Amino acid sequence: MSVFKKKNKNGTISYGYYFRDRVTNTRYRKIVPLARTKWDAEQAEIKAKQEIFDKRLGIEEKGTDPLSGFFDQVYLPWSKANKKSWRDDSYTAPMLKQYFEGKALREISAQQVEQFKNDRLNTPTKKGTPRRPATVNRELTLLSSAFSLSIKYDKAESNPCSKVDLSPSTTSATGICCRKRSHDSWYSLTGHGLTSSLP
Repeated sequence: MSVFKKKNKNGTISYGYYFRDRVTNTRYRKIVPLARTKWDAEQAEIKAKQEIFDKRLGIEEKGTDPLSGFFDQVYLPWSKANKKSWRDDSYTAPMLKQYFEGKALREISAQQVEQFKNDRLNTPTKKGTPRRPATVNRELTLLSSAFSLSIKYDKAESNPCSKVDLSPSTTSATGICCRKRSHDSWYSLTGHGLTSSLP
């Protein structure tokens, strides 16, 4: 290991590492701010070398793709090829892309998904009528489906929707049927059921 110790002007000691990439002949030298021992600097050097190795092999960190780009380039083409309801996905996706604009997959947390759910429930429709919970549940299910596909394709590590409950829906005969379908779809995507019991 190529580590070194440096005495600072204020009397403190810093540790760092240096090495040369034999492939590109690039020299790397860095002081490790939090290192307190040579061992700490050695661990930082190991990590730096591993990152260079991974980058050279084209291994990208998961979750860096923007949600909007994933919808356009991966999910919607997949939906059209595999789902009968692909037109519904194409209609709903722009709203999700706009809400999470600029967000990478890994930057979207369960708390943000919960906030999205609440914002949608509290935002009236274009006609000025209250937005139905069943509609918001379908939007959440689409978002969860996109994350599930991103995990399958090694584009993300986890699905933040798995920690969010669907909204309780209407209890009419039609509503019960729709609610059960939403629950079944949600559970298959997240492994997570509704907090309230279904009839």
